[in-house]
Parts: sequence; structure tokens; C-alpha cells
Amino acid sequence: MNNNECHLVIKALNLALKNDPVAVNKLFAHRQVCNTELANHGSVQVQQSIHMKGRSIPKSTHLAHLDRHFSVGVIGFINMTLEELGYPKICSLHDEKDEIIGFDQFDG
Repeated sequence: MNNNECHLVIKALNLALKNDPVAVNKLFAHRQVCNTELANHGSVQVQQSIHMKGRSIPKSTHLAHLDRHFSVGVIGFINMTLEELGYPKICSLHDEKDEIIGFDQFDG
């Protein structure tokens, strides 16, 4: 696999963004709660949140009393697929209002 093939994915995402930026922003902003098994998959990117029944978490709180939630988004699934195929990962580029303005290859 080469970077030119990865750029086809980026090109398709940027075209979708150009054609309907509202839909693409809403779709990529959505995160779905997922289970620990998916969160522990080696290639999928997830976000972890820690909650304590609607309250802020004091620094002295013992971690055993906290609920851990994992969530996954569209870009996490895309990057999981790209990684499994041997492609580099991609990222979304955002403006000052945190709206997606483009997609590019992730260099990190």
C-alpha cells in the first residue's frame, strides 16, 4: 500500500465535505458509546470518559468508584481500517469554531 492510495480516501472525504459540510460535520461529531472489548482493539481509536453520577470528580476520589465509558467516532473506524490495510492514518482539520474544514494525512 502506498500514500497515493491513502490520498484517494482523503480526496473522497474532502469532496463529501465540500458537497455537504453540515452533514459531514454532524456525522463526524457523533460519538457512540462502545464496550471495553472494542476499546481494547489494537487499531481502533476510542475516547475514554470518567463519570461520577453527574458530579465533577474530586482529585481525592478513588478510581474504583468511577464509571469508565468509552466512545468511538467515524474517524476512529476509518483509521482502524486504514491501519489494517497498511495505510497511514488520517485526521480532520478544524477551524476556530471546531468545525471540520478538511481532511489530511496524520503526521503524528
